Amino acid sequence: MSFEILERGEYVQGLAKIPLVDSNQMRNIDGHAIKNYVSSIILMENAGNAAAKEIIERFEKQKILVICGVGNNGGDGFDVTVAIVGNRRLIKGDALISLKKLQDCNGRIVKFSARILHQNSLIIDAIFGTGFDRDLDEEYCTIIRQINGAKGVKIAIDLPSGINATTGFVGRQAVRADLTLSFVLPKLGCFLLPAKEYVGTLVVLDIGVRTESINEA
Repeated sequence: MSFEILERGEYVQGLAKIPLVDSNQMRNIDGHAIKNYVSSIILMENAGNAAAKEIIERFEKQKILVICGVGNNGGDGFDVTVAIVGNRRLIKGDALISLKKLQDCNGRIVKFSARILHQNSLIIDAIFGTGFDRDLDEEYCTIIRQINGAKGVKIAIDLPSGINATTGFVGRQAVRADLTLSFVLPKLGCFLLPAKEYVGTLVVLDIGVRTESINEA
């Protein structure tokens, strides 16, 4: 199941019935699901598969670049060719497992550079996730400016990197997405200014989290 709830700033009918969650509530939902029903790596793979399916359905075959950070949000993007932002040695946990799977499949893994942005028509932002709660340093500001300046379609995973999932705060830079693929439930910050201006079309995807876990929010 997926449902499109935000189209260029206009809410569809029935939005009031859809709960919005902040970053702490989403963490509780994930924690309950992982503790009781599904492993964290399966949840991550479900997110990656759901995002890939949605992208395939929406776009014709194109050259795709997935830009991943070193946290678990990056793991959602490791099912395809990736450019890694940050120190690759800091990747751990489920994200590292996903990275190794990509390596075992002879996936193409490169260090991020501005040059590769212009070689791809779909640019997928999987740098930061719902736990992002700070302003960006200059290195990440530069990277996001380069992403925003590229001609390709920008697709954010869970929410655009640089925005706060709870408050909607946007600091020095944030990815301006054409499409945001979120998981389980929409994040509160995506509906608040100024973050709302960066989300584009928001689609929420089902990744197999049970109602019992959602009620934990």
